[in-house]
Amino acid sequence: MCLWILYVLVIIITNLFVYIKKDITFDVHKHTIMLTIGFANTFYTLWDVDSEKQYATDAYGNHYVSGIKVNYWYKKNISTDLEKAKSLYPGAAVNDSLRGKARDYSEVKQVLPPYDLFPYGQLKGYRIADCDNDWQLNRLYGDKWANKKSRVIARRRLIELGKLVRFTWIDQESKPVGEYGEGFEHYDVVRRYATPGQKAYHDKKNEVASYTTGQFFTHGEKVKIELREVSRGGFNGKFGWTDIVSYVDRDNRMFKYMGSAAPEQFEGYKMIQATIEHSYYNSVHETKLKRIKIA
Repeated sequence: MCLWILYVLVIIITNLFVYIKKDITFDVHKHTIMLTIGFANTFYTLWDVDSEKQYATDAYGNHYVSGIKVNYWYKKNISTDLEKAKSLYPGAAVNDSLRGKARDYSEVKQVLPPYDLFPYGQLKGYRIADCDNDWQLNRLYGDKWANKKSRVIARRRLIELGKLVRFTWIDQESKPVGEYGEGFEHYDVVRRYATPGQKAYHDKKNEVASYTTGQFFTHGEKVKIELREVSRGGFNGKFGWTDIVSYVDRDNRMFKYMGSAAPEQFEGYKMIQATIEHSYYNSVHETKLKRIKIA
C-alpha cells in the first residue's frame, strides 16, 4: 500500500514539474515568451510577456530599430505571498513595474534613430552633418534632452556654416521655484559658443563698458583731438529733433555732441576741432563738444 501511494506521488510531482517547466517559456511565431510575476492590488499575478522589434527606414533607405513592442498577457492570480508565488514558478522573472493590472495590454518603447541622424522633426532620419538648415540644427543643438553625440554633430555643422563661433560668455537661465512653481530663480550659465550676432552684441557691450565718462580738458577750451564715432541717435523734444552722437578718443574717453545739426558720419579715427563744454546729467559728469569741425 505504501509503495502504491509513493508511486502515485512521484507521478503527480513529475507531471507538475513538466507543467511548470512548459509554462515558463515557449515560442510563438519565433518570439520568446517569458513567464513573469506581477502584482495586482492584492494578488501576485502570472503573465506571459513577449517583446518584438519595430523597424523604420531612414531617408537613405537604411532600416533601424525604432521601437520595442512589449505584449503582456494576463494568465491568472497566483498568491498573496511573493515567496510562495516564486516557489511555484521558480523560473519566472519578477517585474516590479507590472502593478495594478489584470488584463492583457501592449506598450511600445520608442528607440531613437542612430545618433548621426535627426531624431525628430521634418528632417527625422536625415544626416545631421549634411544639413544646411540652421534652424533645425540650432533646435537640436539647444535640446538638453537630445543625444549628446547628436548635439556635437549639430554644433560642428553650425560652425562649418558660419552660424556658430567659439566664444566664452555668460548667459542666464531660469528655473521654477516655490511649492507650486509660482516663481522663477535666475542663474548664470557659462557658454563656450555663440552665434555671430551674440558675439557682436557682447563685444559691443564689453567695449562700451570700457569707455570712461568724465569732464576732460577745460570748460570753454578749443581743442584738436582724434576721435572715433561709436553711436548715433536722438530724440524728439519740445523744440524739435535733437541729435546725439557719441565719440571716444584713443584712451577710451567719451565725448558727446548734442544739437540740431549733427556732424557727418565717418569711419575710424578722425582729427576733430571743437569747443569743450562740461555738463552734469543723471549724476554723471560729461564732456560735450560744440562747433565741431572735422579736419
